[in-house]
Amino acid sequence: MLIKEKLPQGHIYPQITQAPINYFDFLNFFRGGQTIDDNLAAGAIASTLQANLLRAAISSGHLTKTKNMAIPDEFLADIVLTDEGAKQILTPQDKQPMESHKSDWERVSESKLGGGGQSDVYLVRTPERTKKRIASLAAINRFTPVQTVTAEQITKANIEYVEAIREYTRPDLPSELGAMKEFKLRDNAAQSQQRLELEIAVLQQNRPGLPKLLGSNASERWMVTEYFPSGTLEDHILEYKGHPALALRAFQSVVSTVALLHKDGIVHRDIKPANIFVRNDHELILGDFGLVFMPERQRLTFEGETVGARDFIPLWGEEDSRLVDVKPDFDVYMLGKVLWCMVAGRSVLRRELFPNRLRKNSI
Repeated sequence: MLIKEKLPQGHIYPQITQAPINYFDFLNFFRGGQTIDDNLAAGAIASTLQANLLRAAISSGHLTKTKNMAIPDEFLADIVLTDEGAKQILTPQDKQPMESHKSDWERVSESKLGGGGQSDVYLVRTPERTKKRIASLAAINRFTPVQTVTAEQITKANIEYVEAIREYTRPDLPSELGAMKEFKLRDNAAQSQQRLELEIAVLQQNRPGLPKLLGSNASERWMVTEYFPSGTLEDHILEYKGHPALALRAFQSVVSTVALLHKDGIVHRDIKPANIFVRNDHELILGDFGLVFMPERQRLTFEGETVGARDFIPLWGEEDSRLVDVKPDFDVYMLGKVLWCMVAGRSVLRRELFPNRLRKNSI
């Protein structure tokens, strides 16, 4: 429970570094409220994994932090699990959204939200919203004005008709929308299928700082994640131009996300402004895990293969050995380029050229 009064002299409050390092155990550590010494200004604490977990959990709305006024002169804070955070604990880490079919999701438009060589992305309505629209349209189509019934019955029928029109035509709520990613089978169908399965596997873990997975069906080659109306970091890059402090504050959220991935040996390998979504208050969400490396899963690789965007991958990323021996420095290099893009207000930092460097592959 929360500590609301000063404990006997000499009492030592738990340090943030004493919390577990598994994210779901970390949230559970704060169940019921916990007063901790969270002097994140101290370098020894600020650089810890738990400090990154705390920032990610607060940014995701899973925890809240307020100053402990029982002892205002000390670096103490009341950390409280939110309702959303409690749901994360009750939901197993590997719980999968109920599998549905592609036809359950209604496309809002045939225009694409985005896409590329691996997939196309469309804005879709959730199955719940789709069912309501189908029911409303059926009510509209079966409506027939009649005069042989009572005035009360006519009024009721007219109201139902108007309500059906309103429900069918009203703007969709953000919670009623999703981004459907439809995967393409390219020259090597096995590799394309594996990339789809890897991306779904990562998002099923429901990690902080990643898009929420709303539905998927690997056999039909699609998945739906939450929709970000504000778009990607690439769309907002000029907001950070010449404002390094603002850029760093926003950038910190995606760094915390990547640090948690690296702790489990997961490497994204395709970090760039176009793959980072923007939520509220400059919170950055890392998406597009089609090229992700997961240590517990064998990945199909091919001689001469390259991964990631040309101007963002490090030169060593072109070497065949690095396709198997994947290390976190791949992502660290890309993060550095993303930060430069933010401060410079440019969507791309052209790659460095080292003429004297011997490379196994050319791009």
